[in-house]
Amino acid sequence: MAADEMIRVVHVINQAIEGGGLEHVLALMREMRGLGFRFFAATSGPQYMLDRIEQAGAEVVPLKLMSSRVSPVPSVRLAKLVKRLGADILHLHGTRAAFFGIPARRMLDVKSIYTVHILSYRKIGANDRLTSALYIWAERFCCRVHDRVIAISRSYADELSKRRICPEHKLITIPNGVSHERLQRADRLEARRALGLEPNRLWAGAAARLVPQKGLEYLIDAARLLKARGLNIGVAIAGSGELKGKLE
Repeated sequence: MAADEMIRVVHVINQAIEGGGLEHVLALMREMRGLGFRFFAATSGPQYMLDRIEQAGAEVVPLKLMSSRVSPVPSVRLAKLVKRLGADILHLHGTRAAFFGIPARRMLDVKSIYTVHILSYRKIGANDRLTSALYIWAERFCCRVHDRVIAISRSYADELSKRRICPEHKLITIPNGVSHERLQRADRLEARRALGLEPNRLWAGAAARLVPQKGLEYLIDAARLLKARGLNIGVAIAGSGELKGKLE
């Protein structure tokens, strides 16, 4: 298919950093190849992450969204970018991208999809009532403007619906998945030895960014309770982030 006949999709990503959100986008892009799409990634981040996006088949277009939540500049830049690329579909990943994408959706002849990777009003910094209310308002506004809203889990979809944040007719659930092809099976005891873990102990493991919204302290507390009841259990967490020192 000729390039000018392809459906043009612009993926807008808050920031290209390690995490489940970007892995979701990369998996989506890899599956889009050869299906009649020409797709772009409007984002910013370290070069090695931008290289991964290009390897997934996207054309990377520089766009900074993380400078300010209230500045109109990112919205204007995004609208100009969408118009210049002749996009048919605007796929917005995250609340910030969805919010800044509202002018482009309203002013241009483009359909928009908003994928909710995390419920913004649950994030750290949204603990007081006013801030939480502002986040909920932003989510509700985004969900009403954009044509489709994708929740990455059934629980997210249920909450968006019950709180009347997203109209049910717009809401779709597409659970996150991990390709088995990326995983290498290893002998359990050999893997434990390689990681320096006691071979005969029960281990609860997690792989995540070490940030408050992941709730990893609850896993540690649960293991502590089980250990107090006589269970020989340990916790192994793979990841990096602001809570590394506290969790250790």
